[in-house]
Amino acid sequence: MRAAVATGVSLLDPDLLGGASPPRAPLRLRAARLGRMDPLCALALVAADHALADAGLDLGALGQVGSERVAVVVGTRFGCHGTNEDYFRQLLAEGPRAASPRLFAYTLPSSPLGEIAIHFAARGPAQTVTSGRHAGLEAVARGAELCALGRADLVIAVAVEIGGGALVEGACADGAVAVILEEAALARAAGRVALARVAGAGSAFVAGRPEEAAALARGRAFAEAGLPARPIAPLPVEAGGGAVDAARALCGWLRGAPGEGSAGLVVASAEG
Repeated sequence: MRAAVATGVSLLDPDLLGGASPPRAPLRLRAARLGRMDPLCALALVAADHALADAGLDLGALGQVGSERVAVVVGTRFGCHGTNEDYFRQLLAEGPRAASPRLFAYTLPSSPLGEIAIHFAARGPAQTVTSGRHAGLEAVARGAELCALGRADLVIAVAVEIGGGALVEGACADGAVAVILEEAALARAAGRVALARVAGAGSAFVAGRPEEAAALARGRAFAEAGLPARPIAPLPVEAGGGAVDAARALCGWLRGAPGEGSAGLVVASAEG
């Protein structure tokens, strides 16, 4: 099985989209394009853009990878709920004629994935993960699996959350984390430095027993990696948090990781 490595990472807060001017976008995202999006899509797209720049990839380099070999995986717990509330609030208050076609385009949880795939001409596998507060970690794990199985040579994995509305406001940490995953041999041949090797992943659910679920998830992750089981420092995840919480800790770990020659990155998530 092929090895997957992380070659770029970014962490963005939503404040970057709230100023008078758009955030600096290394791959030249147009302000007008960002301005028409809802905050969830805009933040996810800019995070992906910055992670690609961190990996030393520009649009030309992505073209050399080949659009059919570039995949996108987005993880989000609450998705577009805030945008949905804005859309239906206006609709209910003023009737069908007041329905916003701009907002309607962003009333699907897969909207961030679509914007990323369109902008970067990514025509490989595309997945949106809405599995709960570990969705961001699962997006990274699924992206690594796509590389390992040969279904993609490069994956843009993003965790993103934006609060707002009665359902989501205050329920999650807003922001976005993006990780660029590549097939190890191809990344080396292109001269891109690996932050870490993604060796294995595991997840588990044991109703009412979070500690047992966590232990089971860790065991599965190490078994997949072919490594002896050992304690893993847990990533901090609030019980009611969003998909960015654990991914934010993962981002910090990747920035200090010892590279591909290390024991590898094991992503373990658990619900209970």
